[in-house]
Amino acid sequence: MTKKAASPLDALLHPILTYPGVEVLSLTRTKAIVSFEGWVYEIKRCNGQVVQWRIDTGDGYTDSFFAEVKHFVNRYLRKVFSVPFNSNKKWTDHDISVFDEMVALNCTLEQISDELDRSTLSVKVRLADITGCFAWKYVEDDDYAQVPVDDVTALLNQELNAAIEREIS
Repeated sequence: MTKKAASPLDALLHPILTYPGVEVLSLTRTKAIVSFEGWVYEIKRCNGQVVQWRIDTGDGYTDSFFAEVKHFVNRYLRKVFSVPFNSNKKWTDHDISVFDEMVALNCTLEQISDELDRSTLSVKVRLADITGCFAWKYVEDDDYAQVPVDDVTALLNQELNAAIEREIS
């Protein structure tokens, strides 16, 4: 008797399939339903090691995430990967309004991130877009998390201008 070859999804989901207490129902070669501690996740292979999972929150809204399997295991099974609630979600009009108000009040990166329950990376990308100072995307959190955004923007622009002058001369 020959052993049936595992589907590409089974091989990819091995860390999930072998996790204690997890029940898996394979729907197709690229899609499965995973049940764990009362939560139900729809997992779909996208490309390579990346999967998409959807979570029915029970209120008619479904969260959708794209990431590697290890992130799913850490976040939902081991519950050790802590990310902000709004991480990987589209910015709402309310989020943008609060963000704009906090920038106008010259709050810090950490204050904005905490208030919006978003990652500092997400806030930095938005700051780069609205200030035109694209160096925001590369700012280390430890260096500037407690500094008001106007001060950081001015410092980044000053450093950029100095670097440009060095290149010209």
